[in-house]
Amino acid sequence: IANTTTANQWEELSFDMTTFGGFNTAINYENVIIFPDFGNLGQGETFYFDDIEFASKKFPINFETNALDYAWSGFGDPGFGPIPATVIANPNSSGINTSSNVLEIQKPTGSQVWAGASMPLDAPVDFAYGTIVKIKVWSPRSGVPVLFKMEDVNSPPDGNGNPSVFVEVIGTTTIANGWEEVSFDLTSFTAFSTSIEYSNVIVFPDFGNLGQGETFYFDDFILTN
Repeated sequence: IANTTTANQWEELSFDMTTFGGFNTAINYENVIIFPDFGNLGQGETFYFDDIEFASKKFPINFETNALDYAWSGFGDPGFGPIPATVIANPNSSGINTSSNVLEIQKPTGSQVWAGASMPLDAPVDFAYGTIVKIKVWSPRSGVPVLFKMEDVNSPPDGNGNPSVFVEVIGTTTIANGWEEVSFDLTSFTAFSTSIEYSNVIVFPDFGNLGQGETFYFDDFILTN
């Protein structure tokens, strides 16, 4: 059982199967049933449901499923160590992004031009919904280049030990101190193919420039046409 927290609008509810004593991942569950306002007599109301899925770290990524560990690994600080990257409460719930949680990436002063953060997915990206990645971005400046990259982690390593098969596209912010949606057309990268199993996501804020002690926020990674 899960309880709604808002009225007359959409929200995402989570149901942790492990809280049920008889649950077993070895069982082949094949029928799904939903009981709205369970335990109460009907009051002539209508309920709507959508996007029923087993939560996992895959597209779309929105950081709202509390049961998941959105573990991002930062890299490229001035001493070649990690930069801070973590999911936090939305510090600027406004405009196009009023969701609860977002990804925060700090790029300390003097960070490498390639500093960023990565997160492994639980399954390769499914391109059934398109080949354009859209990400909600909050940047302290306009005109900031953001590099989005995905890797096939099973491909042979390159000279630096990173997967040799990848796709990367640069997008640019157009506003400062506010949320906007930045698009990354994966087909603009020559080696991109929907048949490749990309399963690692990487974001490079202010790519190509040394860190200026700034903080960037990201949310709602989606695929579209």
